[in-house]
Amino acid sequence: TTRLVGSEMCIRDSSYYTHGSNSQQPEYRLAKWSKAGELLDIYSEYLEDIKPPFSPTLFGSYSLKCFSPDGTLFVEALQFGDIMDIFDLNDSIRHRVTKRFHQPEIIIDGNMTTTPDNAVRGFRDITSTNKRIYGIYQGNRHYYWSKNIGVFDWDGNPLRLYHTDYDLTRLCICLLYTSPSPR
Repeated sequence: TTRLVGSEMCIRDSSYYTHGSNSQQPEYRLAKWSKAGELLDIYSEYLEDIKPPFSPTLFGSYSLKCFSPDGTLFVEALQFGDIMDIFDLNDSIRHRVTKRFHQPEIIIDGNMTTTPDNAVRGFRDITSTNKRIYGIYQGNRHYYWSKNIGVFDWDGNPLRLYHTDYDLTRLCICLLYTSPSPR
């Protein structure tokens, strides 16, 4: 069985996953633990052109995280620039693919990492099913609002872009399952 606890933890069978990428805890990006608290697997790599010490901040504070409902896949999408990193969690943590739509613009000032006011904004929120990733896709320089919902497969390929008349800030996918009527 799989149970999702927020966007940063996934409990699956006899193990659970945590996302630890932030400036206070840069030791790992994604970790798999036994229910007894034993570290089973760890993934600490970042993109070649976005290296620590700034990558934990960019991928921690400025990223959105989502596990597939069955707990076998994980996606991290940046709010600044449009980058999706997708992982397979079946046996071990394995990086599956990185998709880049816009490169993040980063200003490094001493120990501070910021983005320019006119930087391209990526995703505002993401969610998923076992087959698709859905994201409020900005792809523009407006920080708060987007009217677009992007649909991607778990290889990060864009499948569809829906344009709405609404300013979107959060996204939820509700699936209704029906069973055959009894005979």
